[in-house]
Amino acid sequence: MSDKSKVDFILSQLKNHKALSFVVVVGVVIIALANVTQAIEKLTLFGKSVYSFAKPVFGGSDLATVVQVISKQKTGESKAAYEALREYLRNKSEDFQYILRPMDFDANLLAKTVGGITVISTVDQYNIEGFVIFIDSASGGVVLADSEYPLGVRDIKFIEDTGGSPHSLVMVRYISITGTGTLGESVKVYALDNGGVHLALDKPYSEVNSGWGAFVSETVEFRTRNDLRLRNGVVEMQTSGVVMFGNDGDQFRELPGELYLWEPRSRSLEQIHGRKTSPDALMTTIYSDFANPKGEWFEKPQSVDRTLLRQVFIEEEW
Repeated sequence: MSDKSKVDFILSQLKNHKALSFVVVVGVVIIALANVTQAIEKLTLFGKSVYSFAKPVFGGSDLATVVQVISKQKTGESKAAYEALREYLRNKSEDFQYILRPMDFDANLLAKTVGGITVISTVDQYNIEGFVIFIDSASGGVVLADSEYPLGVRDIKFIEDTGGSPHSLVMVRYISITGTGTLGESVKVYALDNGGVHLALDKPYSEVNSGWGAFVSETVEFRTRNDLRLRNGVVEMQTSGVVMFGNDGDQFRELPGELYLWEPRSRSLEQIHGRKTSPDALMTTIYSDFANPKGEWFEKPQSVDRTLLRQVFIEEEW
């Protein structure tokens, strides 16, 4: 019998009690009263406190509670947020093992609702496993959980309404490589459309190399940015960038542009222009010839150019 049931049972017995004085013993709590009415009132208050203590701390499977706990966390104090998230996933019979290591390191969490989807993500990480979870805000079910962030999530950006197709985008910047003299970041782009979540693109974003002896300059830094626009109601992403080098990084060259267009059939941002990129590619494997490499180690990757075709025709979305 639960604590609340025990209290309710005792209360029912007290209501039928005709004596004017009695002693009530509940566990180690003893209440001695001379008036039945006062006894019932005080025991009722005690019963409420017992029931309150017995309730789940984080509201069980309440997604709104999880988001609220995450929003109230302070930097470096995320244990309660992780416990709420773990309890939620457990109650939904979802795997939660991938959140345990970030939880051990008290990595910061972020929660935001966009396009009917609640996104929960680790942020501000370095060399610690991270994750991004997409939960249907209405049903509470996990739509997609991506834990392929072995070196950590750095930041996350939300485009709530693109004005076209897909309706919303979530862009996650994460560490793709780290080590002595190198640090590289990539970007994953998720498309949110018609209640679904799709990994639309995974591409390199930035990279710093120092002390390799692979370039004429001691330090070489690649930087890019991604800008969105609409073409015939379909999202298009343009990537531009520079590589910096020289004694104090005082020299730079502009990198060739890349162009990606939302393809409704494959649910991806398809590259239609520029040197080919891939999920495991590094900036040094794509653009090192712009940074004065030493020796013959660099092999220029293939390029793609379907720009003219896409300007003329974009597949209709059904």
